[in-house]
Amino acid sequence: MSYPASTPSLQSELGTADAQALKIKTMTIALRNASAAGPIGRQQVIEFVGTLSRAISAWNSTASRPGIGAYAQAQKGNGSLDVAAEFTAMVTEATSLRDWIGANFPKDVATGALLIYTVDASGTFTELTFTTAQLAQFRTRADALIATIG
Repeated sequence: MSYPASTPSLQSELGTADAQALKIKTMTIALRNASAAGPIGRQQVIEFVGTLSRAISAWNSTASRPGIGAYAQAQKGNGSLDVAAEFTAMVTEATSLRDWIGANFPKDVATGALLIYTVDASGTFTELTFTTAQLAQFRTRADALIATIG
C-alpha cells in the first residue's frame, strides 16, 4: 500500500470549499450590483456560470467527505453548525442561479448557440449586453445565493 498523498485532507477540502464560497459571494454581489446599475456584457455572465459550476463541484466534493461535518464544526468553533444543511443550501441556490441563466440566455433558434457577440462587415466584434430589466430575476436568485454564504 502507498501513502495516499493525492487524497486531499479535510483541512484542504474545507479550505477549498471556503475559498469557493467567498469567491462566489464576492462575484455574485459584484455582478448583481452591476446588473442593477446598467447593462452588463453577456460574456461576463457566461464566465460567471463556469465559476458557479466549479464551486458547486467543490462543495459537493467537500460535503461527501466522511468526517467533514465534525471537522468543520471544530474549525469554525460552532458545535451546532449543520454543515450538511449549509452546503446543501449553497449548492441548491448556486444551481438554481446557474440553471436560470442557462434557461434564459438568448440563443440562436436554429442551433441553440449562445448569442454573445455580433460581427460587422469589417470584422469588428461587439459584445451583446443584458439590460437591467432582463436580469431582474437574476438579481432575485443572486440575493438568495448571497444569503446562504456568511
